[in-house]
Amino acid sequence: MASTDPTITVFYDADCGVCRLTMRALMRLDWRRRLEVVPLQSFIRSAHGDPTRRELRSALHVRDEGGSWERGGGAALRIASVIPVLAPLAVVGHAPGMRGLVGGAYALVARNRRLISRVLGIK
Repeated sequence: MASTDPTITVFYDADCGVCRLTMRALMRLDWRRRLEVVPLQSFIRSAHGDPTRRELRSALHVRDEGGSWERGGGAALRIASVIPVLAPLAVVGHAPGMRGLVGGAYALVARNRRLISRVLGIK
């Protein structure tokens, strides 16, 4: 029987070691198959409101089946919300005052992802 649960499409930077490692981990955790993982390098902008390739490179992006986009910390929370083992993180991340903290933490990692990849020896 096919799942009727909605999926989200995750656009990640395939040229980034930390990004690839993160996507592999998410795919292992996604036993319900709610994520469609797509390298941003293969994204073709097709609708008004779609992010540009430059915008996609700047942060993690997700798109739901209705065509709505989330980026950065909001995208991370959206991903967490569809993976059962990560769902508690999404609940905490949406608590009052937490969204800004999540966004800031995400931005810090995103700005340093190339350095983190080098330090971890991920190419």
